[in-house]
Amino acid sequence: MNIYYVLFQSPEGWRLALWFSVIMNVNLAILNLLPIPVLDGGHIVLAIVEGVRRKPVSGRILQVMQTACAVVIIAFMLYIAFYDVQELPWKREKANPKLRFVPHEENPAPAK
Repeated sequence: MNIYYVLFQSPEGWRLALWFSVIMNVNLAILNLLPIPVLDGGHIVLAIVEGVRRKPVSGRILQVMQTACAVVIIAFMLYIAFYDVQELPWKREKANPKLRFVPHEENPAPAK
């Protein structure tokens, strides 16, 4: 949300926010196509493997692969969320008071 706040501060705010949203959606689509079994790319890879082998993948192997990959993805999301929360403004002020966010001024005072 901080990125959207900064984007809307510029004169072309709506255009930049729309551009950022489109870029985020394209990145998520590409991420979804990674060949990890619980994502769509993994389903495509498994369909190709079944097509080449001419028989379906064992249910037990499929279950183990999908469970393991789901656990890894959830653990990664929790790891990212934990370190992302540490960047909250009120935590940043306690860690280093000099890094406080100051909104952009329209007419800043000239440097002396």
